[in-house]
Amino acid sequence: MKTRVIALFFLVFTLSLCAQAEDDVSIGRNFEQETGCDFRLVNWGDTQEMVILSEEAALAESEEGSLYYIGSAFGHTVAIYYLFEDDKLIQGSFFVYEENPDVSNYIKAFNDIKKQLITRYGEPDIDDVSSSTERYHKPENWPEALDNQDLAVSSYWETPKTLIGLSMTSDGETVYVMVEYAMQ
Repeated sequence: MKTRVIALFFLVFTLSLCAQAEDDVSIGRNFEQETGCDFRLVNWGDTQEMVILSEEAALAESEEGSLYYIGSAFGHTVAIYYLFEDDKLIQGSFFVYEENPDVSNYIKAFNDIKKQLITRYGEPDIDDVSSSTERYHKPENWPEALDNQDLAVSSYWETPKTLIGLSMTSDGETVYVMVEYAMQ
């Protein structure tokens, strides 16, 4: 019982620190050290129960090893995915959902999130645009490239504890914008 009370106190203390910084995008590359959080309001190694207690978004699905929520991040509606291994958090992801699924809205979301990640973590360690033709590498041609399933745009950051990836691609029907955080 005493251990549970101490763990609950630690969780509440950590959540209060993380909540103060969750929407603060003015923090630099040491975001984890300055906020005490690795992904949203939790840390790598937290249990599924701890994540459930801390997550404020609407739980959509729960199964052993993963949690799936609908909520908000970076000012966008997102699906939030938590992945666990041996009941320890190892990865978290956001999948952007736009009410108006026009390609340009996803491109705007990608660019907006990238700006926020740059503010938070600095310039990306890796920036990549992949396409079968050089013409699609230009942002003004991205809508056509995404419609033709011929574009993958990604940026990656690395912190002492976390790998962060932002990507945008399409299957011709749907554009996918994803932010992934993975424990190192």
